[in-house]
Amino acid sequence: MKPSGEQLKIITELIESEKINPVIDREYLFEEAQKAMEYSKSGRAKGKIILRIK
Repeated sequence: MKPSGEQLKIITELIESEKINPVIDREYLFEEAQKAMEYSKSGRAKGKIILRIK
């Protein structure tokens, strides 16, 4: 995969028009990044893992 601004624009439009919905498994605060990494490595995630930065 290569970075593509055009692809990101298309994906953004699809999300904003609700034609696709990203699956979010869990959200962690940035301070909990280690826990997020452990969860990611566990193989149990069923979607994206989000790190929140205040």
